[in-house]
Amino acid sequence: MMDDFEDKSKKELINEINKLESNILEHKDKNNELSKKIRKLEEEIKNYKQREHKRIKQEKQNAVKDVLQNISKIRDLLVTIYKSENIKQKHIQSIITKMDTQFEKSNIKLINPTVGSTVNPNKHNVIYVENAREEKNKNTIKEVYSVGYKFNDDILKPADVVVYN
Repeated sequence: MMDDFEDKSKKELINEINKLESNILEHKDKNNELSKKIRKLEEEIKNYKQREHKRIKQEKQNAVKDVLQNISKIRDLLVTIYKSENIKQKHIQSIITKMDTQFEKSNIKLINPTVGSTVNPNKHNVIYVENAREEKNKNTIKEVYSVGYKFNDDILKPADVVVYN
């Protein structure tokens, strides 16, 4: 009888152990699943941060670009005034020089085409076309009305030019 009791207890203990081992395996599987989900979420967060960083950087670049476009219009106006008002030329020239210095520091380059060079539609805005007297002058710049501006690789404003056709 004792043997029977001991046998039963052993069987129950073995069953109990088997159940516990099964539970452990289930928990390990769940743990692995959760670990995978955590790694996936961490990767998604990392990607999101990278996208946001890139988006914010682009927004800042666009904001700077907008400001610089407005400043370039002011410079153009000052150049126009400088050409028409002899009385204040040295004062306006001083402002233009300071703006040019600031442009240089901000990586803004002037697009100042040479008279006689070939027109480039990416950098030049044709405001007037004049008939060429000679064939060699076709599609060349006759006059630069106003310079253009370039920030890094972006054209802020093309140069306004008169072209021979």
